[in-house]
Amino acid sequence: AFATGGRGAAARFLSQAPTQPHGTTAGRGGVRSAGRVLVVDDDPAILELLDAGLRPEGYAVETAPDAGTALDRLWAAWDAQPDVILLDLRLPAVDGKAFAELYRALPVRHAPLVLLSGLPEAADVAPEIGARDVLRKPFALDELLERLRRAAQAPAS
Repeated sequence: AFATGGRGAAARFLSQAPTQPHGTTAGRGGVRSAGRVLVVDDDPAILELLDAGLRPEGYAVETAPDAGTALDRLWAAWDAQPDVILLDLRLPAVDGKAFAELYRALPVRHAPLVLLSGLPEAADVAPEIGARDVLRKPFALDELLERLRRAAQAPAS
């Protein structure tokens, strides 16, 4: 299971990684991207672990420690939006619910939102903000990869 808190957590998370990457194809140029993912979470350990866990699976990963940084990046890259946004509900200043509302107001192609949360109310919040899925912390890498695949296959809004 995915857990935060020091280097031991990184080892536990990464030990979940399967031997063959999911959703990637190797070619002459190396590994083709399984898609672009933006991770919005204020916990540096989670950002680091998800980056380290998703890149070997072929995902192009961008991270943001807060909603303001994420919104700035989404606006700046209006023509290169992520395929999925992994969003924590508890963020400093602007929380996940407010982020979702502000994001939907941007004139860009909107990626599906997948909530990452340990909060019991996350399942109730998801439909309110149009999130496609909720992944409860702690979680395993295989479970995260499956949720990413499902969210990316759903039509964008």
